[in-house]
Amino acid sequence: MAQRTLNYIRANGLLAGVKSLVVAVSGGPDSVCLLDTLLRIKTELNINLHVAHVNHGLRGAESDADADYVRNLALKCGLPAAIEKRDVNAYRAKKRLSMEEAAREVRYAFLADVAAATGSSCIAVGHTLDDNIETILMHLVRGSGVSGLRGLLPANNLEINGKDVRLVRPLLEITREETNQYCIEGKLEPRTDATNASLEPFRNRVRHDLIPLLAGYNPRIKDALLRTAVIAGEETDYLISEANRCWETVAQVKLMAIVLDKPALTSLHPALQRHLLRRAVLTLAGTLKDFESGHVDDMLELLKKPAGRSLNLPDWLVFSVEYNRYILAYTPAALCPFPEIEGELLIKVPGEIRIPGWSLTAEIEPENTFSENVFNAYLSCDSLENIYLRARKPGDLFQPMGMGVPMKLKD
Repeated sequence: MAQRTLNYIRANGLLAGVKSLVVAVSGGPDSVCLLDTLLRIKTELNINLHVAHVNHGLRGAESDADADYVRNLALKCGLPAAIEKRDVNAYRAKKRLSMEEAAREVRYAFLADVAAATGSSCIAVGHTLDDNIETILMHLVRGSGVSGLRGLLPANNLEINGKDVRLVRPLLEITREETNQYCIEGKLEPRTDATNASLEPFRNRVRHDLIPLLAGYNPRIKDALLRTAVIAGEETDYLISEANRCWETVAQVKLMAIVLDKPALTSLHPALQRHLLRRAVLTLAGTLKDFESGHVDDMLELLKKPAGRSLNLPDWLVFSVEYNRYILAYTPAALCPFPEIEGELLIKVPGEIRIPGWSLTAEIEPENTFSENVFNAYLSCDSLENIYLRARKPGDLFQPMGMGVPMKLKD
């Protein structure tokens, strides 16, 4: 098992250049197998391991026992551990998510926090070959399109709560049965989550109902699905590369919008149009989490409509048609009719600066003319040495007076 995992890590370049690795350990057989295996090959990989476990608090004493088990396991292995309890129920209610989605988002947010705190940017999770098969079927049932059929990837680069992390899956070619057997032979005694037998979560229904049903039609259904995933992955990679090649001639990235050239886009094959539209959404929203195949179909249909038509999309995006272009924006008004401001310019106080399309005048307000308007803010002239004018950059924050915390300027 250790040698197979090492070969898989090296073949896929999962930990190239990584010195510190956060290992997500739930206490179940898959994650315990992952931790034990990585512990055996960490010298060959030249990495330090840090155990991370989040207590969702969803199963009362059982959840607490899982946390204690992971804490003792890390101690036995001589590894540092971050173990924390987070309120999934409160997060679920706030975000209006399913329990599965809420638990997943809370878990990954915690892992990203641990990675940042330990100076790592890489997180290992115990997803197995069986998890991959279940994911492929879930995407198929939901109509996620060809890109969804590729299933889980050996690694993903993600942005989680503003933190860039790399998620790696060293056990993706190992079956769940093999991780169970590994734990038995190694006398590791992992924890058993009783909720895995529940048919309420969608994944569990796929695992316990759909896969056995499909096996009745094809005893080698798992192999068939994995072959499909490989083919879908190769074809998706090709289409993405072709879409990337067309991107510069089709799209213009503005401050709060993507402008797509109508003649250039409509001249392309629908498969390329689909990938370009997905890339536009990803570029603007930063995620495709709530963006499904049906939304792309709606956008493709809108390409044929006359100017003036628009479509509301997830994350408050609007896709609209103009005479010679399409606009994807948080609001079509985001395309300001005024000239763009480029670069960074020092403002003279008092004084005037001229830039293409603009003239900016800064004046010092006499103190006796101050207004009582609560929407006016007055700053001490003596405290302001350098004031610059520039366009918004990713990550800019804004904290209005009276607000306790900053918010993204984009929002």
